[in-house]
Amino acid sequence: MPAEEWTINHFSQSNPTGEDQGDVPALLRRVADSIEALGDVDVQDVTFSSGVADTEDDLTMTVYFHRQPRRRSGASPSVPELDQEHPGGDQGDPVEHEPRQRRATRR
Repeated sequence: MPAEEWTINHFSQSNPTGEDQGDVPALLRRVADSIEALGDVDVQDVTFSSGVADTEDDLTMTVYFHRQPRRRSGASPSVPELDQEHPGGDQGDPVEHEPRQRRATRR
């Protein structure tokens, strides 16, 4: 049986460049605030990466989500629709990227 295909939205976020850009708790709070600002979405995955910068680590988190209410007990899953919104920003603001196709197998 072939795997199901679906589209997912995502954004990546970092702390502002400079002093405290390697502050993990600050980045976690920043990402949590951004997720909360999206409203009731279904977060599928969160990734964390660390790169080398001049004085501190350059941290980035990426959040993958569907623009549909998160599943709750008793709710049946559905395949999300493509969302074309693309808000953005700089200096630590979340930047939502083009939705991308990912293969997934429903469990």
